[in-house]
Amino acid sequence: MPVAFLRGNRDFLVGARFARAAGVELLPDPRRVELDGQPVLLSHGDAWCTDDRGYQVFRWLTRNRVAGAWFLRLPLRWRHGIAERLRAASRRRNGSVPRPIVDVNRAAVARAFAEHGVARIIHGHTHRPADHDEGGGRRRLVLPDWRPGDYGYLHCEAGVCRRRRITIGGDPR
Repeated sequence: MPVAFLRGNRDFLVGARFARAAGVELLPDPRRVELDGQPVLLSHGDAWCTDDRGYQVFRWLTRNRVAGAWFLRLPLRWRHGIAERLRAASRRRNGSVPRPIVDVNRAAVARAFAEHGVARIIHGHTHRPADHDEGGGRRRLVLPDWRPGDYGYLHCEAGVCRRRRITIGGDPR
């Protein structure tokens, strides 16, 4: 079965070498696909969180090839330490930033619908799973985040998409 991989904010350094080793296709973000004969836009979703200026700076930096090459030259122990400090800072910050700021910007999403000529967008990043009616027959489906032992995904068949969960090893965290 073909597997495609769309990078997110925690796996931004995944590249062609990983894709070859894992046998997956790396998708650009966003990526327009056909799903049940209808055009759908797939995205990580973080590019549309334009009100979160601090995150957008982080996003730009982590997708910068020079910064990525520099980071990969650091000793592994240092990289783990930097990553852990960034995760801790993100957890502290997300608890104090108003929800609308860390969610998608409605105007940015409307531009994506128009630019890509789709009536459905599927994305993650915000970790607020829902089916949003964006007006004019447009729908935005938000995927849940993955946590150890608790995985959410979207199953689409015959034009209907439903959220599903897999829990492994007892209660999810």
